[in-house]
Amino acid sequence: MHMQKTNGLIRHLIFSAVCAATVISFPPSSIGANNPTESWTVGRGEANGKPIFVRINMAVKPGDPKYQVRAVYAINFLHPTRDGRPEKDETAKANEVEDQLNQLISQKDLGKFVAVQTHDGVRKFLFYVESEKVAHDAENALKVPKEYNVNLTVASDPSWMVYGKIRSEHERVHAKK
Repeated sequence: MHMQKTNGLIRHLIFSAVCAATVISFPPSSIGANNPTESWTVGRGEANGKPIFVRINMAVKPGDPKYQVRAVYAINFLHPTRDGRPEKDETAKANEVEDQLNQLISQKDLGKFVAVQTHDGVRKFLFYVESEKVAHDAENALKVPKEYNVNLTVASDPSWMVYGKIRSEHERVHAKK
């Protein structure tokens, strides 16, 4: 999917400003490879002259009452390319963080992994989880190289507003093709 510049900016604003969301792992690592409850699709946009890559799990239906807390995990790249993407080594590190989060949350049925965004030297992973405790426990259990920090933003979002906006924007743009 290729989005227009305006759509990329909207997605960036929705994802970054509205929720300070976490979206990462690009290209997809092991996520969704053998999981029938996941169906990932990729979108690309632009904001502030830099590309935005978003991966969305389209198999997840917004608003699952079991998971009312939005958890966004963000990792800053130490050596991003000029357009804000990670280099090969940092992509591997981000993929490791994604895999760990998936194991700590999704595979334990403590939440749903719904989106990943890479933009301007940051990768964000968006989950909906059972509680703030689940989000913080996963953050504390992460094994990340000491030069990297993973920042967590947690907010109540029982209607899955952020995921719903990202998904509907993707569907709107995709329907035009």
